[in-house]
Amino acid sequence: MKPLAKRRLRAALLLLLPIVLFLVIRERQSWRPRVLGQMKLAVSALAWSPDGKALASGGEIDAGMGGDILLWDVKTGIKRRLQSEQSDGVYRLWFLQNSKLACRTYRNKLLIYDAQRGVAWSRPQTIEIQGSWAISPDCRQIISKKEQYEGPTPPGCLMLREFPGGKTVILGSPDTRSMAINRMAFSPDAKRFAAFVYNSPRNRGPAVWLWDLQAPQIPHILRLPDKSVSAAELMFWPDSASIAGTSFGELFVVDTTSGQVEKHWRGTGGILALSPDGETVARGNNSEIALYKYPSMRLVRHWPVLSLRSYTHSLAFAPDGRTLAVGDDKGFITLWRVK
Repeated sequence: MKPLAKRRLRAALLLLLPIVLFLVIRERQSWRPRVLGQMKLAVSALAWSPDGKALASGGEIDAGMGGDILLWDVKTGIKRRLQSEQSDGVYRLWFLQNSKLACRTYRNKLLIYDAQRGVAWSRPQTIEIQGSWAISPDCRQIISKKEQYEGPTPPGCLMLREFPGGKTVILGSPDTRSMAINRMAFSPDAKRFAAFVYNSPRNRGPAVWLWDLQAPQIPHILRLPDKSVSAAELMFWPDSASIAGTSFGELFVVDTTSGQVEKHWRGTGGILALSPDGETVARGNNSEIALYKYPSMRLVRHWPVLSLRSYTHSLAFAPDGRTLAVGDDKGFITLWRVK
């Protein structure tokens, strides 16, 4: 190579070096988490508003303290207290239609907050429900498994109730009275309903029972081949074509039409969350936050947790799937850019 060409190449490389370094530094900084705020105790539940501008967080309770429900402005970090020291502790939060926020407490109470004028939040409506239950996205139907004698229906029945104060329909058959139901879920369009069953006379092992609410007496049983499968959370895929269950680092996905198990994957413990588009699975434990590509479950990226002594208690994807909210046992809420 001629001396002149070498000098020109060297000059071009020197010009490109600052640009490359800038891009590398910006990429690394973009993957750093942003600390949104901190609660008094462990963050037990997180939920994004449908527009992605607000994040609701719920706290655990210990020695009579905690149990707060806070609403965070994601852009500014300003928080509003919806519930102060809920004596039952917050088990789960999720946004419903019409700007309603639902809260499930550890004592199985249902609290529904309703937005007023887009700013102030009304006092919650409290509903006492026995046993396992689920509420539809439009907040018009509740399905619960009756545990005690009350009225003409015997215990163990699955009851579909119009809310508030509507008619009641009994789902399924007498088999449901002996079913060990762990989790329930409505489809996004509220036309179907699923329940994870540990064991019943029909399937003799774990299965997902699926009801079409237009014909609620005839459930479709989706059998799971592995008898060790469990489900701490049950949810429909965004297109309602599949049902996913997660539990302590374990994921199974069942096709609602064929009943075939599309995926059964066991990670290394922790909790799982699915992105809205169903293409990414997040896992969090006491050492790292990891992202996996579905359905191959290939590890895409992982980061160490915010503190070496913290443990991930809750995960939630933003509606656009670009941000992951993480709550830990120290009360910290962090936001990670995942796309």
